[in-house]
Amino acid sequence: MRHWRRVIPEVLLLTLLLGCKDAFDVQPPQVEILSPPDGAQVVGDVQIIVRAADANLSKVLVYVDDLFVHESTEDSFGFTYTMPDSNKHIVKARATDRRGNWGTASIMVNPVAELQITSTPSGAKVWLDWQETGDTTNCVLTDVKPGQHTVKLTKPGYFDWEDTVTAVYKQRVQVAATLVADIGAILVTSTPTGAAVWIDGRSSGYATNCVVPNVPTGNRIVRLTKTDYYDWEDTVSVALGDTAIVDATLTSNPYPNTVIDSIVFADYSSPWALAWNATNNRLYCALARVDQVAVIDCANNNVVGTVGVGNDPRALVWNETNNRIYSANDSSNNLTVIDGASGAYVTTIAVGHYPRALAWNGTSNRIYCANRDDDSVSVIDGAQNTVVATVAVGDGPRALCFNPQDGKVYCANYNSNSVSVIDGATNSVTATVSVGRGPYALCYNSKNNRVYCANADGGSVSVIDGATNSVITTVGGVGNPTALVWNSANNKVYCTEGYNNDHLKVMDCPTNSVVDSLDNMTYDSYGLAYNALQNRVYVTYSYGSLEMVRVVGAR
Repeated sequence: MRHWRRVIPEVLLLTLLLGCKDAFDVQPPQVEILSPPDGAQVVGDVQIIVRAADANLSKVLVYVDDLFVHESTEDSFGFTYTMPDSNKHIVKARATDRRGNWGTASIMVNPVAELQITSTPSGAKVWLDWQETGDTTNCVLTDVKPGQHTVKLTKPGYFDWEDTVTAVYKQRVQVAATLVADIGAILVTSTPTGAAVWIDGRSSGYATNCVVPNVPTGNRIVRLTKTDYYDWEDTVSVALGDTAIVDATLTSNPYPNTVIDSIVFADYSSPWALAWNATNNRLYCALARVDQVAVIDCANNNVVGTVGVGNDPRALVWNETNNRIYSANDSSNNLTVIDGASGAYVTTIAVGHYPRALAWNGTSNRIYCANRDDDSVSVIDGAQNTVVATVAVGDGPRALCFNPQDGKVYCANYNSNSVSVIDGATNSVTATVSVGRGPYALCYNSKNNRVYCANADGGSVSVIDGATNSVITTVGGVGNPTALVWNSANNKVYCTEGYNNDHLKVMDCPTNSVVDSLDNMTYDSYGLAYNALQNRVYVTYSYGSLEMVRVVGAR
């Protein structure tokens, strides 16, 4: 028998050595996910099986997308988990031993791949499986499901490109396209020459006679502009590789945005608002201080009569359906109805407080009246001359216009810097558009479905898309605009500067830019009207004892 004094040290030494071995254990546990396999397509209930290898294993934690879902102390285990959808998910297992060492393993289910898409030229829109991705070449699409996909590229002026590609898990697949130009050219000639050429509302940078190259195929609108001539416009079809031919004879404009006459009124009569009657070519002018509406023969620019109305007439509108003129009388809170054929008084309609603007809805034969102090719009039946509805709008409504394309009525709210959009069928506000400070006047352009809003305090004109009810641009350099009118012949908007300024600004609608300015025109002017029969623009002018309407020949 061995002596106990010799045995005990040997046991202690062995124990110490074994302890040191554990103390120096720095190897991480081995762990693997056996099910589901990496890259599997799973949704709903799935069996997750994990195996770990380590003599000192403490525990194994399982996560899905970094969310803890299961814990086990076994070296091999399984459990059921519900995958919420077919999107990409990361399953991760983390094994820890008693010394704090740890090891991980992860897999991806419902995996994704990448497509690197390039084109010559670049800048093409990318479509994946006939859905627009929002990307343009050159780009990398991530989160693409492995498997076959259809990639399409579109770019104006080029043929669409399309191909089938196979996306592979954990790979970036290269997709390269060479786009083929889908263009032609237009030979443009004019008499006289030197006219600027516009294609689809954009300057081509060329002037006649010329060949405009690299024009996308299809129907294109060609417009020619030249000083002292009316604009010329036509549609031409451009074919691939061909040269379309356009030949124009320009018509001289004898009155290129110049004053050709003045219609004078009595001193201090304060001409304020205007409306043109296309049936008899008459112009109506509200004389605010004398409570009258003057009737003017546009053939000779002579005043042929006056009609007594309510107190302080501030707005006029012509009803084409029954040939009536409506006068909004600001201080008497009513409308006066005038017969367009005889010029006689018809009736009076009570409305809200301080009516300041009028618009006519030709679809429903309704007249809309903006009541400044009530923050409302009265809706009047044009056949019965009765108020049928009242619509709440923004603070201090000052202007109205009608959009016949979709039956909308636009109301400019001076104090809230906004435009209310009213559904003409339901008489309800469907949208509110933020504009500049102090919106004071509105007009509608049927060629481009745009609404123009004069911001008197902001010194600008907001251009609103009639389809989306959003401001697409803002035009400056217009003083403090207080009146607007659209000229359908030259597709231009005329704008008075107002507020003690005396310029009449002319805005080109395709470019949204000021292209002309007439001096000594619009001192304290709040009225504009357009005569489509004679291509005339009428402007009120009031300064001391000078009370008149200026007649402008439009270019």
